[in-house]
Amino acid sequence: MKEKAYAKINLALDVLSKRADGYHELATVMHSISLCDMVSLELSDTGRIEVTASDPAIPQGQENIACKAAKAFFDAAGIRPGARIEIEKCIPTGAGLGGGSADAAAVLRMLNRLFPDALSEEKLFQIGAALGADVPFCMGQRPCLAQGIGERLMPVPPLPGCAILLCKPDISVNTKEAYGLFDEQGQFGTHSAPAMCGALKSGDIQGVAQALFNAFQASIAQAYPEIERALYNIRCQPDVLDTVMTGSGSAVFALFEKRQSAQQAASRLCEAGYWTFVAEPV
Repeated sequence: MKEKAYAKINLALDVLSKRADGYHELATVMHSISLCDMVSLELSDTGRIEVTASDPAIPQGQENIACKAAKAFFDAAGIRPGARIEIEKCIPTGAGLGGGSADAAAVLRMLNRLFPDALSEEKLFQIGAALGADVPFCMGQRPCLAQGIGERLMPVPPLPGCAILLCKPDISVNTKEAYGLFDEQGQFGTHSAPAMCGALKSGDIQGVAQALFNAFQASIAQAYPEIERALYNIRCQPDVLDTVMTGSGSAVFALFEKRQSAQQAASRLCEAGYWTFVAEPV
């Protein structure tokens, strides 16, 4: 089987509090975009789970989250086949775009189709939540307000027609480090998610752009000036509606009403040394 694993962006991201168990309570509006990895899965009779990826920078084999997803599924279902998983990476790592979570979610979806009676939907999402906060969202790939640590999902209206310019400076941000920086410098308890939900409901791309927010951005951009420079360079582009960091960084994205404007901006930023991609909402 073969499936696309779509990247995600955070249109709004609030960190509400830090829990006693060390996790953080979040409220974030997430949306899938057309940038994607391609994940292939083939069952085998070896009893082993093998994972290879086109990007040598990400873990291969047992340390890859896609391998952990397959193992968790087989353990929960009480079955012992092997599997070969190949990941053609297009989503950059350490960018806040959910590439690893999307790969794991794709594996869970494919295994669920191969063994449709093995696990309930509730159990499948429990496995996803245990793997990572973004995995439950990536399993459904539909616009959602995610709460808790990401496991409580409520569908929201999709983005109105627009182009999404992705821009990543030549750095990566570790998620654990990002939370540490936020705990030291960030602002808990912001409430941007309700405003974003309202803007999406109205179908107004200008209102969506005005509601963009990421609670991580201030602390991460202070620690990584390259991110602040990327945001500044995007704001200088013609026809940009607004820009914000996604997830815990390091990628940022901007909304444009016209794809041509986004492509022109992407070309200029690429010449300046940034990785860029023009995506569409999924």
